This record gives sequence, C-alpha cells and structure tokens, in this order.
Amino acid sequence: MCFGGGGDSGGGGGGGNDNDSNDSNSFTETLANIFTPNDGASYVGGQLVDDNTGASISAGGTTSTGNVISGAANTTSNDDNDNEPTRTSTLPATTATRPITATGVENSTREDLANFLTPFDGASYVNGQLVDDETGASLTGGGYSSAGDYIYGVSDDPSNNVIDTTGMDADEISIATATQQMTEDLPPSDMAYFASFLPGMFVPVFGGAIGEQMLSGGIADRQSIIDQQVAALEMGATPQFDAQGNYVGFDDSTMSSFADQVLSSDNIGAFLPPSLPASSFNVTQTDIDQLRAAGLEDRANELQVGQTLSLSAFDNPAYSADANNDGINDYDRFQTVFGVQSDAANADPYGMSTENGFITSDGRSFYAMGDGSVQEVVDNFVPYNDAASGSTVNQVYGIDDVTISTAGRDENERRGIYGTRGTSEDYDRYSRGGGGYAFMPAYMRKYMTGENFDVMAQQITLADGSIAYQRPDGSILSPEQFSNTARTENAFTVEGPDERYLRGYSQTGPDGLPIYFDAEGNPVGNLE
Repeated sequence: MCFGGGGDSGGGGGGGNDNDSNDSNSFTETLANIFTPNDGASYVGGQLVDDNTGASISAGGTTSTGNVISGAANTTSNDDNDNEPTRTSTLPATTATRPITATGVENSTREDLANFLTPFDGASYVNGQLVDDETGASLTGGGYSSAGDYIYGVSDDPSNNVIDTTGMDADEISIATATQQMTEDLPPSDMAYFASFLPGMFVPVFGGAIGEQMLSGGIADRQSIIDQQVAALEMGATPQFDAQGNYVGFDDSTMSSFADQVLSSDNIGAFLPPSLPASSFNVTQTDIDQLRAAGLEDRANELQVGQTLSLSAFDNPAYSADANNDGINDYDRFQTVFGVQSDAANADPYGMSTENGFITSDGRSFYAMGDGSVQEVVDNFVPYNDAASGSTVNQVYGIDDVTISTAGRDENERRGIYGTRGTSEDYDRYSRGGGGYAFMPAYMRKYMTGENFDVMAQQITLADGSIAYQRPDGSILSPEQFSNTARTENAFTVEGPDERYLRGYSQTGPDGLPIYFDAEGNPVGNLE
C-alpha cells in the first residue's frame, strides 16, 4: 500500500472555536477539525467558516490568516443552503478557480509529505498533480503505477489540480469540471485508508491483502456511480452545481433516450447483438412459462417440453459493446437496470419501468445508479453525493422485518407491515442400479436393475395435464425414466431469492394509537 495522496479530510480544520458545537458536523468534518487545528478554519454545524470572522468559506477560499482551504472534507448533505439548495446548470462566479496548466503550481504540504513517505511506489506529486513516475500519466483518483503499486491518491489536494478548459465553451467547461470533481471523490477517506492497515498489524502474512480488499470494494462502488454519472453527461444530461460550484447531480430532461441514440447513429448495427454461431437447445417448461409471463401465449402454445429448436448463425461485424459511446458496457448497464426494475416489480406490481429505473405506484420516480442503488428523481434532477450509494429498492419500499410500508395505507390509517424471508424448493432423490442385486430381498430387486440412475427432481404437471419431472437446472425428464426407482423425499434443497410477505398490519384505534393484527386479521402484539 502507498500513502500517495487523498484529501478527504484535508482543508478546513482548526480548533479555534472551542465553544462551538459540532453536533451537526459529519464524521469527516469532525476529523478535519482534529487534524488541522491551526489552518484558520473550522467546520461548525456542518458549515466551513473562518475561525476569526465566522464568515463562510468556499472550497479553495482563503482564511483571514491567509491560508488556502481546500474544503475537501465537506459533506454536502449537511450544508445550510436555505432548505433546498439553489442549483444552476452553469458554473457560478463563486466557483474556486482551478489552474489550466501545471506550470508554476506548487505541491501542498500534504502532497510533499506523501512524496517523502512513499519514495518507491512509482508515483509522485509534481506541480500539485499526482502522476506516474515513468510515464507522467495522471493518477488523479487513484490507479496502478508503472511500478505495479496501486496508488490510492488519499493525499491529493483538489484545489491545485489542473482542469484544462482551453478552447471549451461554457457547456464543455461545466462537464469537464463535474467530471474532475467526481474523479477526486474516488479515493478512500483518510479513516478508511488508515483502517486498512490494521489487518496487516495483527495478521502479518495475510493481513495486507485483507486490508486492500477492505478498500477495493468501496472504490469499485464509487467508480461505478461516477461512471454512470459521467455517462449521463455524455448522453446530454445537464450538470447541476450548487452556489459554491460543487457538482450535485444532473438534469435528465436533456438526456438522449436509447431510441435517440440508435436513430442518430451512423451504424445501427453497433446496437444489434454480437455475432453468434449456429446452435440448438431443448425447450424446458421454464422456457414456456417465461414466454407466458411475457404475454407471448401463442408462442408458448407452439412449443413442447423436450422439443429441439435450432438457431442459425448470426453475423454482425459492426457490433460494439459500447454502441452509444458513453463509456459503459451496454449489456452491463442493461443488467444493472433490469435487476433494479425486477426488484421493484416484485415489491410493487402496479409500478412501471422507465429507461433508467422505475416509477412507484404512488408516482415517485427513481434512477438506477451504477452500483445498483437508486436515487429519487424530483423535477428531473438526479442527485449526486460524493459518489455515495443511494437507497436500495427494498429501502424505497420499506421491505424488511421491522420497517412499516405506507404503500398499503387507506383512509382508515391501515398500514401494511412487510418483511422478507428466504425461499427454497425441495427435490426428491430417485435412484436405481448398482451390482449385487441378486442377493437383495425380493421387494428391493426392482430397484437394482444394473442400470445406474440417480437424479434429484420434483414431480410437476405440464400444461396438457400430463406428469413430468423437473431437475434443479430446469430440465424436464419423462416419467418413463423414473420407473422402478427408489425415492428419498426432500433429499436436496435449492435456496431461492428472498420474497416479500405481509407480516400483518396496523389500524389506528379510537384513542389514536395503533392496533396490530397478523396477516389473517387476528389481534396480536406490537409487530414493529
């Protein structure tokens, strides 16, 4: 591991306001106050202020003592911007000015310290920029150096990072600034970074790898969120900034749709499936059931279990994994959105899907983030908060063992109380065969034919009323194969996805207090 860079707690410290309450500070803001006691600024009630004057300080601003404050530890969610923060699609005049070239830019003290402590990691801060020692390539946000070390960038000072806007118009500058700010959100926080050293201290051989894994998951999640935000901007979404010039999300009303992208493409073949060789497969009952679930009843009726279907070869040399050139694999994005929509459909059958998320049955709209979390969309605004995960679909619908869902609320204040539970399917074991059957009792000889047969299956009834047997992989076997087999009940269990279920409900009583009932309507104790 290497210390090279990072800045989640750099800037905005100071301990000069001993009598001020920090109750509303975030964790990183509190740390910044502790680690930078003499920089002339402090976080007070979540706001970055000058220690001497009490005036608000923006990121990159200067204190009354002459210190430049990066404000990198600021948590935007607790900023006091008169309730709903004012947003603008153009950078406000208060935006901290970044250099457009590294010429004459100096390292911060923290960046110089990182260089001193990690001399052989293959990366250095040069003119305020984190670069690869061998190639000079930028490592802002982190990445592997030519020496093979992963550079986390936790000491990076964003205020001296270059954003070269030469020749850009206002829209291009906004997108470049938003992208740069998000890239600077990728490194882990100081607390997470230093905590990753603990396993190595207690488990010398394997601890280092464990510590790296502690960080890598968070980095991957933040990267996926940032990638999707950048992709939206690439597809025409309008970046939004707060009064201090911090990127806070995008307006999706200007974002092109998938249909727009296909129609405007010079090569529509890039959006079609990739080349595939000729193939064949046997139809299963699952295939037929899925067709019926999709509303393709006529097509389902044309098929029979065990029927062999052949697919001719498909040649598409124009196929592109990223046909719309937004920087994200199209299939991966489809899988992310489809997973979110499937979870939402299971929880709320009366909602509906959108191109990038879903709408609940009560009219709320949600956008699927790159990590599979969701953000609520209000007035076409998709928020971004320092590459932090949004809500899960379950959280949107209040699905857990203790959370009350208000979706079932009626005029009598009846509220459904839902939970989740695991599902499973049991399969019986059917077997016959093996040697030595001549010496078995007469009632067992019928199972010992000399032909080996040993499968896990469950008996099912097909659409035509006939009996068949289905294996855990979905394949269907005919009843003839199961003649003279020994059966062991519930020999194999397959765990399925969690399902939502109604635990009960509450009804407001005459005294205004809730009365609880189980799912059958029987009075019970407190279900919450």
